[in-house]
Amino acid sequence: MIRFCTSCYFRETDDEVAQCAICTYSALIPASQLTDADISHLSAYQSLRTLAPTNPKTYSEKIIRKMAFDRNPLLTTFADKYRARSFVAEAVGEKYLSKIFDVAKSPDEINWQSLPSEYVCKVNHGSGGMVAVWSGSTSESALPDTVSGVDWSRHWIHPDNADPVRIKNLARHWLSQNFTWRPNAAPEWAYQNIEPLVYAEELIGLGTGLSPIDYKFFVFNGITRLIQVRTHEPDMSFSLLHFDRNWNHIDITLNDGSEVANTKIVRDRPENLEELLFVAEKLGESVDAVRVDLYSQEGRITFGELTNYTCAGISFWTPYEFNFELGDWWQQNY
Repeated sequence: MIRFCTSCYFRETDDEVAQCAICTYSALIPASQLTDADISHLSAYQSLRTLAPTNPKTYSEKIIRKMAFDRNPLLTTFADKYRARSFVAEAVGEKYLSKIFDVAKSPDEINWQSLPSEYVCKVNHGSGGMVAVWSGSTSESALPDTVSGVDWSRHWIHPDNADPVRIKNLARHWLSQNFTWRPNAAPEWAYQNIEPLVYAEELIGLGTGLSPIDYKFFVFNGITRLIQVRTHEPDMSFSLLHFDRNWNHIDITLNDGSEVANTKIVRDRPENLEELLFVAEKLGESVDAVRVDLYSQEGRITFGELTNYTCAGISFWTPYEFNFELGDWWQQNY
């Protein structure tokens, strides 16, 4: 009898097998008992596995193969923006974590009156799904009247316009969705089994509404091979530069559909680079590849997130040869 795991949608053929041999979940169901949703999800994964290169060479090709075949349970821990904090605390210490003001399964359970004037409201189970309340936003900024048609977006709002009712509506909307199954997008398995939460955390800023410098470390088996530095401008545009782990500039441009300006970014080597590298590589040493996002503000390093599927495998760098160079650092066994 052919049975399927409704977590990873790989199939088993041995009736004696009680648990999926691919992932850590045990929902093995006979093919005849699959629901319409299961069949749709199975088809999506089969399409992704057909698309995934058998012998990937570039970084993005290897992202796609990871999405299709890697079922390491740590990926779910990394993708869960709230529960990843426990992994970070154990690996490198709580001092690298932002402050959490409140967390709940429903936005109605958040104590909105107790929050400071500036904060970030997030859901934990997707990419996006965020409202940042900060004084640097324009007074004309406003949240949408209705959640109809709202995707996994990010919103910046002035404290004067931070209507808790609208924030709760957005959070409730995001909590009702599974990020893995977005329309017209390949399934991202790491998000599939996350229990949704909404939480409010401190806004990490420079006192002007701007974010601190965002360092994105591309870590392969515990070694950083690329550092992407991102700074935000007052108009919410951003700048990108790239360096190796010794802070040698790499003259490449990321092509991901974003408008990127490289005019105002800070090029100076951070004084705490060694500590940034320690944190990033400690967090990334347990998997074959992960992007570790960290903030640095006046010497304080704060954990951002652990990204399994950078740009869902659809971005690339110019010159194109660099995509092969970065891919060479990544050894896959799935």
